[in-house]
Parts: sequence; C-alpha cells; structure tokens
Amino acid sequence: MTQSARPLITQARVEAFIASALRLVGWLLGAIVRFGWSGRGARLRQALHFAERLVERIIFLKAIAAYGPAPLRPRTRRPRFAPPGFRRVAGNQKFFYKCARIRARKAGALARVLALIEALTFPERAVRYFLKKMKKGLRLSRIVLFAPPNDALTRDVLCAAPRAQPDTS
Repeated sequence: MTQSARPLITQARVEAFIASALRLVGWLLGAIVRFGWSGRGARLRQALHFAERLVERIIFLKAIAAYGPAPLRPRTRRPRFAPPGFRRVAGNQKFFYKCARIRARKAGALARVLALIEALTFPERAVRYFLKKMKKGLRLSRIVLFAPPNDALTRDVLCAAPRAQPDTS
C-alpha cells in the first residue's frame, strides 16, 4: 500500500501566516508613524528584527507550498561520521535568508517596514530564489578536508626521508 504524497503545508495556512505577519508589520508601521520613532531604540530594533525574521520564514513557507509534496524516495542510510581526514561542518543558514534580499539593510525604521510590506505583497522574487535553492538540494552539513590521518602522514614522512649511510671513511 502506497500513501499519496501530501503537501508539507497548504496554501490556506500560508495565507493565514501572511495575514498575521501583515498585522504585525502594520502595527509596527502605525507605531513608527504615530510616535515618530527612528529605529534607534533597543525595543524597536528588536521588534524590527523579529518582524524581518518572521517575514523571511513565511516567504520560505510560501516557497515550500509552491514546491509541492516532498518527493517519495527510499530511505537511505546517511553516514554518521566523516571519513578519516575529513570533518563534518554545519552549514550557515544565515546566508540562506540573507541572499533572498528581503530585509532593507542599513535603512531607517520606516523604510525597513515598507520593505517588509512589499516583500509580503509581492513575494515572487524571493519565492523563486528559495525554489531554486530547494531544487538544488538543501544540505544541513557538508564534509571538509582538514588533515590527512596521522598514520598515513608518518608513513609518508618515513618513506621520503633519505636513509642514513654508514660512514666508511
């Protein structure tokens, strides 16, 4: 019996998340316009960072909904440990969202909020970026060469060293 592939998240849920994010961003916009905040306060800066992270993740969810159901493939065993001479390095997910260019970096508070509203109302460019990354394959870690194993290193050094000739003079 095979199960039909279900989408990871439905479009209706994504629309609900977008509506809640627009409500939060609208509240921030109203507070900035009403009180004339410039974005230098710690609490406003913290709220802006939270809203930006929220919008980035919601647009990523929209890309997941556009991607469709996860492909059904047989489960393969993943290697737990890296081979000798290599190490496993965790990926930096900060750049995954940064390269989508959703945030208005080095801008005032009002410009940042307006950039978030624009990203929520016209998410096609960021969704295209996320879909391209998903089709290439998302990896949580990678293997990096760091040093040869010790036994091979010592063997190579001992074999390469010239043998001392006895002094016969």
